Amino acid sequence: MFGIQTGNVMFALSVLPLLLCAHIPFAHAEQFEPGALIIPMDTDYQDYGMLKAYGLVYEFLMNDIQVHWAILEYKSIGDVDFTASARDFVTHSVITEHGYRGGAFLVAARDSFIAEAVVDEWLLSFPVTVVHEATAAFAAPVVGVFDTPPRIAMLATGQQSIAREYLTAAWIPNSLGGPWTDLDALTMTEAAGGYTDHSDGALFDASGEPLYDHLIVMHWSIDDPIEDEVVAEIREFLQYRTSMFAACQAAHYLENHVMGQFLSSGGLVVGSEVEIVDYMNSDFYPAQMDGPFEGVSGANKSYSLNPEGGIYHVEDCVMITGAGTPPGTDDVFLAGFIDGECPPSYEGDCATGVGVVTYLGGHQYSTNLPISAYPESQGVRLFLNSIFRLPPTSLSGVTGDMPRPISVEQNYPNPFNPQTVIAFNLLVRASVSLRVFDVAGHLVDVLIDEESVSAGRSEIVWSGRDMTGRPVPSGTYFYRLTAGGSSETRRMVLVK
Repeated sequence: MFGIQTGNVMFALSVLPLLLCAHIPFAHAEQFEPGALIIPMDTDYQDYGMLKAYGLVYEFLMNDIQVHWAILEYKSIGDVDFTASARDFVTHSVITEHGYRGGAFLVAARDSFIAEAVVDEWLLSFPVTVVHEATAAFAAPVVGVFDTPPRIAMLATGQQSIAREYLTAAWIPNSLGGPWTDLDALTMTEAAGGYTDHSDGALFDASGEPLYDHLIVMHWSIDDPIEDEVVAEIREFLQYRTSMFAACQAAHYLENHVMGQFLSSGGLVVGSEVEIVDYMNSDFYPAQMDGPFEGVSGANKSYSLNPEGGIYHVEDCVMITGAGTPPGTDDVFLAGFIDGECPPSYEGDCATGVGVVTYLGGHQYSTNLPISAYPESQGVRLFLNSIFRLPPTSLSGVTGDMPRPISVEQNYPNPFNPQTVIAFNLLVRASVSLRVFDVAGHLVDVLIDEESVSAGRSEIVWSGRDMTGRPVPSGTYFYRLTAGGSSETRRMVLVK
């Protein structure tokens, strides 16, 4: 499992009639080596590929490649998350000490060998996506590490075609790896289940555990007597490490339903159309973006607290609101833990079994690019952010105090001639394969072939020969260890 380190607790009091919980540091400064891949999420480099960048992240996860999300704590909109020098993956243009903004995604150098093959294939279809390769070591504030793609459910409340358009713009597929259709949306009857309890609908398996990580609810243009049970099922779904995105009327309906009120007590009323906005709590993962935001029209363009006693469980849940208005008035984008169980920026123990709820005002945002010329496309970015919940439901721990299931050491000596030692560590006994590849990705030698290896540290010697026993020429090689569903790749150099 994955743990996120936390710093010292800092408390603040609010003079507003709202609850304000502690804002606790949650990012972990992690070192990345040359060769790490950077997926920029700022308009300097990703202006045209912003939406497809999320699809590339999803593709990495589909190929068992860990993805790190770098977000600076306490930052304001437009602040730099980290600085690094790199080169463009395609053009090899040199990037010197660029300040990456907007929550860039990273792949560690140990995984770059396999990741580069995924990038090559991705760029054949989506060349607008920009990828950088680090040319020097750098540190970045990592808030979470994903190693499995999120399982996405969509509720058929009407207007789900909007969500399909957003997912297609990023090229995030359905559970079968294909394009989204109406058949992928759960009907209200399916979501309600058999009424025996609140976890027997289609969001859950036979044992009452969630089948999905993320739920999408686009509007709520239905009038069905079973909707009370559907809201109850959603509430139960959000008692786990899950997330939900609701847009326009859906957010208004859920916050005013007796079984809802996920982010507020007393509910919400329809807010005003907002042209100029203020940004708040920009270090929470759903709020990641770069450049100005522009709202769109709709039945619920923004939300305000019910004037008759409405109050947010946690004030920090407001990310975008009308310029000059306090939280609770004309709020366009909100995100927080259900029932205010954790402050939005805290991802420690209290967040392990708590769902994240995200609301966005407005009917339908644009998917046009570049995003700097179409600020109304930022709403799609916020939608896509919400899918990658932190901490994810299933992940490997590479930060904090939680050990990784495997770790591979750098071979020694390196460079080497004629032989070198490769060492690795297993948390538990596992079936292991250890293979050597050349720079073209061709298999050179199999050092361990699906053998059971005990927990602890192991060593194996590679003599610089291929599978037929012939010496291989000087050059760069890669060794990849796979065990227990996890894998790591490192680089070594043979010099004769």
